[in-house]
Amino acid sequence: MRYAIVSDIHANFPAWEAVLADFRECKIEEVVCLGDVVGYGPKPAEVLEAVRAVTGNFVMGNHDAAAVGMMDYSIFNDHAREAIEWTMGQLDEAGKEFLSSVPLAIEAGDILFVHAEIEEPGRFGYISDLEVAQRNLEAGKHFVTFIGHTHLPKVFEMDIFGEVTEFTDGDLTLDSDSRYIVNVGSVGEPRNPEDLRARYVIYDTETQELEFRRVEFDILAYRKDLEATTLSMRPFFLRTYEFTVEGREVVVSQGGSLMDMKVGRGSVSLISSGQVASMGQLTGTHPVLASAKPSKAPKIMLAVAAVLVICFGLYLYMDKPKEAPVVQHDKAPEGKNPKKGKAEKVTRVKEKPKSDVSESKAPEVEGDPVSGTSEDSPKADAPDPNSEKVVAAKVDKPKPKLVEPVEAWWRMDGASANTRLVAVGEKFPLDVVKRGKEWKPLAPNPIPLNKEENTSSLKIGIWQEAKPSGQFGLNSKKSFTFEGWFLAGKFDGAAFLVGTRPKAGKGRGWGIYLKRDSSGKKLGQIGFFYDPGKKDPGQKDSEQAYGAVANEAPVAVGKEYHFAVVWDHDQRDDAGQMRLFLDGVQVADRVLSHASLSSKQSNPLSVGAEGNHPSLALDELRYSQQALAPHEFLLRPSVAGLRMIKMEKSNRDSWMTKENWEGGEVPKGEQTVIIGTGMTAHAESKTPPKFTGSLVLENNAKVYLWGEKGSSVIPKKPAKLEMYQNSRLIIDSPNNMKFGPVELHAQAEIWGGFSTKSHSMNRQFLDPITGPGKLVINGVNKNTIIFEAKNTFTGGFVAHSTQKEKFKVIVRGKGNLGLSDVTIGENCSLVLEKNSGAVIVNDATLRLTGKPGLGTSKLRLDSNESVGRFVIDGEDQGVGKFNAGSHEDISGTGTLDVRGIK
Repeated sequence: MRYAIVSDIHANFPAWEAVLADFRECKIEEVVCLGDVVGYGPKPAEVLEAVRAVTGNFVMGNHDAAAVGMMDYSIFNDHAREAIEWTMGQLDEAGKEFLSSVPLAIEAGDILFVHAEIEEPGRFGYISDLEVAQRNLEAGKHFVTFIGHTHLPKVFEMDIFGEVTEFTDGDLTLDSDSRYIVNVGSVGEPRNPEDLRARYVIYDTETQELEFRRVEFDILAYRKDLEATTLSMRPFFLRTYEFTVEGREVVVSQGGSLMDMKVGRGSVSLISSGQVASMGQLTGTHPVLASAKPSKAPKIMLAVAAVLVICFGLYLYMDKPKEAPVVQHDKAPEGKNPKKGKAEKVTRVKEKPKSDVSESKAPEVEGDPVSGTSEDSPKADAPDPNSEKVVAAKVDKPKPKLVEPVEAWWRMDGASANTRLVAVGEKFPLDVVKRGKEWKPLAPNPIPLNKEENTSSLKIGIWQEAKPSGQFGLNSKKSFTFEGWFLAGKFDGAAFLVGTRPKAGKGRGWGIYLKRDSSGKKLGQIGFFYDPGKKDPGQKDSEQAYGAVANEAPVAVGKEYHFAVVWDHDQRDDAGQMRLFLDGVQVADRVLSHASLSSKQSNPLSVGAEGNHPSLALDELRYSQQALAPHEFLLRPSVAGLRMIKMEKSNRDSWMTKENWEGGEVPKGEQTVIIGTGMTAHAESKTPPKFTGSLVLENNAKVYLWGEKGSSVIPKKPAKLEMYQNSRLIIDSPNNMKFGPVELHAQAEIWGGFSTKSHSMNRQFLDPITGPGKLVINGVNKNTIIFEAKNTFTGGFVAHSTQKEKFKVIVRGKGNLGLSDVTIGENCSLVLEKNSGAVIVNDATLRLTGKPGLGTSKLRLDSNESVGRFVIDGEDQGVGKFNAGSHEDISGTGTLDVRGIK
């Protein structure tokens, strides 16, 4: 059986017509609609009737339920609520009666079709991350469950070991030993900023092949339909089209918000069991999808019509200006990965739009994040479902200017002291305003990241764009990172390093500044500021209102420092985040509302400014038009070593397979071992050869150590375990395990166990844990996690149990839990042993959540401890001194002194 599974059509008639035409080309046997046929869009009655003409296989979506009065839609966001109230007046009684009658889910053997979630289908929660996906997979029993709701196509797989992995929307063949949740995306409201076409999925039950379809539709027809209504919202795809194709100055987000409404995990079903059936069955193949060949008569009529259209088109072409380009997607390369793979996606802008269905990727869209959730997809013409000839619509609009990502690197070498500064590649020249002076190099020689030679730096000088280029503004349309090295020989007033606002009162802009601190010592502070060009009411200095200042990281005279400022423009729907790093460690941050920002760069980019002390030197300045992570800074060396390049998910000794490693040899000797991005390595019955280098887990890499023989891969000092974003180390050894040094480059997880084999075992950290990342401990099977070293990692600490097994974290001696907030989650207890002290930094937050782990309390204090803030199950406990007598969650003889956060 070849199923076409669609979801979230949202009253978008052109998108549905385009997808229907694609069904016929793909020889679909059965269509299943996962709900949200209505809501947001301008044609609810027409779309509902058209979909019902093709299939009777419907499940209920939250917008469907709200539109027929079956749930309280006051929890919807403003756009969704407005659309629901409008839709109620557009549906006739027959349509409302039908939507009221559909079930919450449909079951077809080992397949489940549901709109949002498995745990509680009528709650309409969002399966948007691995943790929620794991809960839902554990709550279900089906081989594959198809969902929509978030509008973002993806796949979650739970393998035979219970590990859940997330995949993007590449075609794949499902593994019979695994179980899956497949999000089919949205036909009428796609919110993937990288590919904004109508989305649905084809699933073949015989081959278990999953195909993600991408279908172009007529965006201008949709806009015409929308503007004929009283609806005020403008979907994501429409704003994106108007920004990228028509060149309009519109607010566009980097990705649509997932949330139409607020739903908590503890929420009850929004649809009562008495209102609707919880499970339905498929209705059978619909005759509309029959693959009978069309008669010759319609073809003759179409041919005549095509000739007339072509003639008329030639007349228009001769009589009118050229057409504006339409975003057009080239067809993806043929072929699929038999297991998991994603076709390469290519995008170009063409002069004449076509309207074929293709498998490719839309352009990345720069734009303002926006509150609200009504978003969609860019388009050429929609195919007519009743014809075989497709004619593209004209778009009489000016050709847009698509901005390429910017990368600029000014080397600050001696040859530029008296001339223009020109970035590598002869780009982005900065005119000399004041001559500089060659000086000794501040950055290492060679540069750690790329081994480029560095022989000098520059001081005293000032360089500036001839006029604002528009590339270097701080705004809600794009992120950036600016980094380099500096040295200050003296702090004599404020000094300006680089930015677009060298002096206060000179219009809007951003800047990186140094100033003397208030201690009276020969120390300074570095800050990253944004000035909106006007003062807020009640503010004496607008600069201070939008600043990230490193108050706890003083800058010494005469010392070289690496700095980096990161502007993450879509940290939230309505705000971005300013982050400041010193020598690779985050020292300050500030959330900045998009309402404070302008879309234009009003001042030119400047390096240096009048009034700087002559001793200020700068070296190796680099601008990247993206929010870089610390391991991507010039400061960080690229990792070299022996890399795992293949994986065997069902082989619990895949570490020992030679073919899985670069060069065909298992690691040994003095090598650094790299588990590549997305790779998984296993070690169980065979002992891996010892190696003396570090073990590096790149983004999303995982290592499973199933028995004591796998312990040989844990590095001992001077080597270290290096962990990048979402990497994971699982220790399932039946013996106690000791760790050497660990460096966290981003958030990473260490599991104390996986099966009952590691019951009650200790995991002991004897050496420091460093780096800018967050450490997540997943303690299971009554593990004890022990910290004995002085740790300096800055991203935060979290301890919890995904397997709902009780465990505890012990801190002893000089040990601590890093330099940021600490969260002790469900089924975990924290024990601060006697004479430990200073386990949590004074201005950090300690959060206790859920039931205790091993022991009778969440927090056992055998030493006194002080924190900035204390929160239990989401409730702030306020300032004061707390102990076993004041809180049932605390035991022991010590006191917790909560001092408040300044």
